[in-house]
Amino acid sequence: MAQDSTHPTYDQSIEAWEMVRDCIAGSRQIKRKTIRYLPPLGLQTGPEYFSYIMRAVFFNALKRTLQAFVGLIFRSDPKVIAPDTMGEFLRDSTMTGKSFYDVSKETVRAVLSIGKRGTIIDWHKQEDRAFLITYEAEDILNWQYRRINGTTMLAFIVFKELSSEFIAEDGVTIAPPSGYDYAEYEQLREYELIEDDAGLPYLRVRVKRMKGAPVSSASKTGVKKVPAPSTEWRIIDEFFPTRGIQPLTRIPFVVHGPEVNELDATEVPLEGIADINLSHYRSSADLKNALHLAGVPTPIFCGFSDLKQNQVFLGTNKAIVSEDANAKAYFLSYNATGGVAAIQKDMENEEAQMAALGARMLDKQTSRSGGNPEAFQTVLARQSGDHSALMSATIACTQSLSDILQWVAWWMDRSVVNPEDLNDEVKTELNTKYIETTMDSPMLTAIWTVYLGGGISFDMFFAAMQEGGLISSERDKGDEIAAIENDPVRMAQIKMQALADAAANPKPPQQTSQQQDGQQQSQQGG
Repeated sequence: MAQDSTHPTYDQSIEAWEMVRDCIAGSRQIKRKTIRYLPPLGLQTGPEYFSYIMRAVFFNALKRTLQAFVGLIFRSDPKVIAPDTMGEFLRDSTMTGKSFYDVSKETVRAVLSIGKRGTIIDWHKQEDRAFLITYEAEDILNWQYRRINGTTMLAFIVFKELSSEFIAEDGVTIAPPSGYDYAEYEQLREYELIEDDAGLPYLRVRVKRMKGAPVSSASKTGVKKVPAPSTEWRIIDEFFPTRGIQPLTRIPFVVHGPEVNELDATEVPLEGIADINLSHYRSSADLKNALHLAGVPTPIFCGFSDLKQNQVFLGTNKAIVSEDANAKAYFLSYNATGGVAAIQKDMENEEAQMAALGARMLDKQTSRSGGNPEAFQTVLARQSGDHSALMSATIACTQSLSDILQWVAWWMDRSVVNPEDLNDEVKTELNTKYIETTMDSPMLTAIWTVYLGGGISFDMFFAAMQEGGLISSERDKGDEIAAIENDPVRMAQIKMQALADAAANPKPPQQTSQQQDGQQQSQQGG
């Protein structure tokens, strides 16, 4: 089997990934693929087909849907619980300037569109810090799970990547690119768990390249693809990662998915919208072509035997005369209620279907009244998120992004045995409150009454205030209690209440020592 062979689920999904990515890229990319997405009509020649494709309009509903979903999740910043020692990592997670917030947003975008992304959590020995290497779904070529020491774990995975690093090859006379040129070299990065004589696993990493030229190069003349001169992969680097002096016994990899974080998952969330979006594009091409052909009326003359080609004048300055009583002249035009109207109606239906599919990602339920898909705003206004595909993706990404942070903390703190041991201490939480809801006055009064009556605890009351939008979700309960106790208005009210209580219940005046002595003497004299 070839070393760059792909997993069966990769082969099953690659066409859907390409289709969705092309739709996200927009009109230029769709039209660049020509007959892949828009077959020619009949015997259209090159120039005719070029005009046909250029008149078509690609209405990018898929990209708008994706932007809306990402915007809903990131309408408020993710919460991150991590030690202060991870501050540098959170600011620059990839050692290329991308913050953990940036990585999180890119990951959610990939999961909602393609349905898969992967992250390697590595350690840079020279800079003594953890960093991330992210891989798109198309770059995760192959993988295997194996049973090791009674546990099924990821034991082998291969990534495809591009590197600008020039590496001299024995027996190959290729000069490195100059400072004004740019070249990229395709390579494979292979992680595999190897078992020692005692059956204990340790991690081996290999980097492989084909012999010969780069796969692409760029200079002032533009970017060009260079075919690989060989199909032979050679190992250019091999190393055995360690944590301190201990070899790694697991692959530090996290996969991100829309429902479950598994490599074998094949769901492509926006595939359905992409299918209809491309059908809408083809309908647009047919509509524009019909309007082009029939939009300009064609004059028809019957019974004018004296007319010669190119000698027909339209307008009021010339008269067209015929001796034939049955002669007639008219303009050929289309029937607006015919084929063109049918195409327009079909396009409207496709637009409604795309809106319905987008709404279903927010809520898998159908209309309560008749079973028809609800409008996006209707679903958004009433959904709680408990059953939505968007909520499932948010929860899955929250878990996988938290796994990344736990791996990073594990790299940094050598006393931690497993990353999972930090579940409660290191994590992130993506927003699941997609719409702003503010508690109204009757509901506030009702909850306050229940709290005063002892029906709910202060913790529940505080949580209800946050859920209702009356207290910021960033506000800590302990801080709120301290603020209440130290509030100057509250302290003034306490003082005023104490004065009022003292005035209502005055204490008897205390006697002096002389008065007490006088009373005792009078009692003795008596």
